[in-house]
Amino acid sequence: MTDPDPRLDVDRLNATRAAYRSEEEPGELAFQRLYGVWSPFDPQQAKAFFDPTGLEWWVAGGWAIEAFTGVARHHEDIDVSLWRRDVGALVRHLAGRYDVWSAGDGALKPEELFAPETMESFKI
Repeated sequence: MTDPDPRLDVDRLNATRAAYRSEEEPGELAFQRLYGVWSPFDPQQAKAFFDPTGLEWWVAGGWAIEAFTGVARHHEDIDVSLWRRDVGALVRHLAGRYDVWSAGDGALKPEELFAPETMESFKI
């Protein structure tokens, strides 16, 4: 029998940061306790983050719609896209500094559990 994944240690999660807000889902609260409160990038921050990778990337979603229409709107996140073939290079570039999670099938999974060819999207 192997030891459970330490990232899923509830006692450790409960002993770390993040304040409870009643509107938070339990999974979100656990994620925040482990990684801290998420703070999304704006397009300029995304540029500063992704340009050093040397990979081709672009802004999609709400920020792209705003740029296209010129109509300002509230943004809770930023959607950045890149070619599926470049996911491995991005993960290697971020190693040791950021954790990469895949998003798909209604759940987030740590990067080591996904195959770039089957994931729907990922979170950094």
